[in-house]
Amino acid sequence: MIFCITGNAHQPFNRLVELAIKLEAIAGCNLLVQNGACDYQSIQTSKLIGLVPHDEFISLIKESDFVVTHGGAGTLRTLNSFGKPSICLPRLLRFGEHVNDHQVEIATEFQDRGITVLPDDFTDAEPSALRAFEKYSAASFQFRPLSDRDLADKIKIIVNEIIGY
Repeated sequence: MIFCITGNAHQPFNRLVELAIKLEAIAGCNLLVQNGACDYQSIQTSKLIGLVPHDEFISLIKESDFVVTHGGAGTLRTLNSFGKPSICLPRLLRFGEHVNDHQVEIATEFQDRGITVLPDDFTDAEPSALRAFEKYSAASFQFRPLSDRDLADKIKIIVNEIIGY
């Protein structure tokens, strides 16, 4: 299962939900979207949930194979503690997704520590993330915790190769 975490900010984060839905189609596995304040009206996904109690949130993370997330420090710390591989798309002020761009700084720090992978272009993350997923078939997804630095480095190399950096 791919778990998409939009966080608890009051602003919608439709870019992340749309990305996760496309990754679901490519991966051929179920998607669970914690949609928070998203106003994405035509979600065609396996399951859509709002905000959930913390213990249920932790259970969903543990059950997931892969996470597509916002750039909140709490979420990224939690993913690291459970060794969940993730792609992080920070919320951006210019799209009305947050009050400032602090998630970019937070997410970059977590990427530098090998905890998550960021697209190189935050404003157009979809093409690079989709190409990274297309490189694998659903049957070949072999997720390992990102605490394995080699995996984090491999994912970063793959994403950068695909988008031409």
